[in-house]
Amino acid sequence: MEASEIKKALEDNAQTPNYNRWIFESFRDFLGNCILEVGSGIGNITGYIAEDTERQVILVDIMDEFTSVLKSKYSSNKNVKIFKCDVLDKEFINLVSDFRIDTVLCINVLEHLWDDLKALRQMKKVMRSGAQLIILAPAFKFLYSRWDKAIGHYKRYTRKELMQLLDSAGFKVKKAYYMNFIGFFGWLINAKILNFSPGSSKSIIRQAVLFDRYVNILSRMEHAFHPPFGLSVFAVCSVT
Repeated sequence: MEASEIKKALEDNAQTPNYNRWIFESFRDFLGNCILEVGSGIGNITGYIAEDTERQVILVDIMDEFTSVLKSKYSSNKNVKIFKCDVLDKEFINLVSDFRIDTVLCINVLEHLWDDLKALRQMKKVMRSGAQLIILAPAFKFLYSRWDKAIGHYKRYTRKELMQLLDSAGFKVKKAYYMNFIGFFGWLINAKILNFSPGSSKSIIRQAVLFDRYVNILSRMEHAFHPPFGLSVFAVCSVT
């Protein structure tokens, strides 16, 4: 896993603002006043949660390159705190435990953690009573590809597997469903059938930008009816 490949993937994702807005809208109603974002990357989702100046936002990432980007973006925002650490280390608890965290975001991060159960338990330790955890993760093991491996994914999850994992970590799942059924087919064709990897085809970016142009239609459809499968699995759970 190369940091440069992960950064390139995040920069490509930044070119799909409507998709990122859809993700944010999926969890906006569950946000509290003190939010911890685990694995903030270069801030593709952070920008939406930091818009509310009444919120305290704590950003955590393991990579120096990413925390540097975050600091350049949010150094003037007194409500945003940025820490470089690994959620699997004891240092994580020490750094964020003084905050009264009522929401934890883990957006496309859990699949990067070699011990996902330990990571979830670590997150639970810093959450106040009644706090909520929001997760988005890639779906379905059979979609795992060399693209996943290149950007540091250890696994993909079914809805059932994610719910069982969250239960084992001591969370109560409030809702869990698949998202982005169009993206499912895009990944199946590009990453599995054509076996593309990051940077191997410029057409991937063109496809993503085109998808982003019409994603608002898809989001409205899926808001009305959750599909039986999708590229990602989304979950909201609370501390038990």
